[in-house]
Amino acid sequence: MIDVFAEMTRLPLFAGLSEVQRRELAEQRLLYLDTGQILKRRGENNTQLFVLLSGSLQVLLASRPESPLNIIEPGQCVGEVSMIDGRSVTIDVVADQPSCLLPIAQKTFWTLMHDSPSWCCQIVKLLAARLRNSNDMLHQYEQHASFDLLTGLFNRRWLMGNLTRLLTRCQLSGQPFTVLMVDIDHFKRFNDTFGHPAGDQALSAVATCLKDQVRPDDPVVRYGGEEMTILLSDLDREQGYQTAERLRRAVAGLTVQLEQGQQLPPLTVSVGGAQAQKDEVNGDRVLARADAALYRAKRQGRNQVVFD
Repeated sequence: MIDVFAEMTRLPLFAGLSEVQRRELAEQRLLYLDTGQILKRRGENNTQLFVLLSGSLQVLLASRPESPLNIIEPGQCVGEVSMIDGRSVTIDVVADQPSCLLPIAQKTFWTLMHDSPSWCCQIVKLLAARLRNSNDMLHQYEQHASFDLLTGLFNRRWLMGNLTRLLTRCQLSGQPFTVLMVDIDHFKRFNDTFGHPAGDQALSAVATCLKDQVRPDDPVVRYGGEEMTILLSDLDREQGYQTAERLRRAVAGLTVQLEQGQQLPPLTVSVGGAQAQKDEVNGDRVLARADAALYRAKRQGRNQVVFD
């Protein structure tokens, strides 16, 4: 059996409460959960704050039940936000192992808020920590949402959110802006012959090669599949063409070796490019022209650069 009064004495949340207040809370009926048992389900109403005394709880998003959003450990709380704002629960809370919780009813919570400045301070700290944790998770999500996990390049979502902004910045400063579309030649045949793990390694090697051949501030994006986009601020058509040729030659000289020691055959890329025109205020248009130039390079025999 858990000595609830002793547990409260050592937990920061209850610091500053009088002995009488702690003993009244200790008399509350404890809640026991078995592994996998749900404490609160998304969409339910909640009128209690739950203090975890032993065990652990998983906080799950309905869209990603296999990846816990957070783990609640002994001494931590859950349910305070939905209890305070009166809105329904937005996540699922499930016992990760046999757990024991101290429920604190809404009426008792507000009584402590009124009678104990120390309780108020601890709740403010609790909410601040919860907000900080949410902000950190949002930042991590945004970071992951902007990058391709295989290649480490920016992804298409990032491109769609930043292409027009970068184009506009160049136009306002009177600088040229050039877009390159790069595609690995015969990549499907490569995958079919050597397998997808080898294809992934080759794709990652090409991505690294492209990044190494451009300036640090030139974004390289995995547009989709084996197709990549490079944004060249302050480079005109001729400079963009020279850059594209350098990239094409670098990839042609690339050596990719599998972990087993097998050396893969040489890779080549086709490149299409376009310089933004003065009347192009939307990045989609210059991107489409670069993409059309890429397909002309493909039709003309691959392993070459074509500019619009």
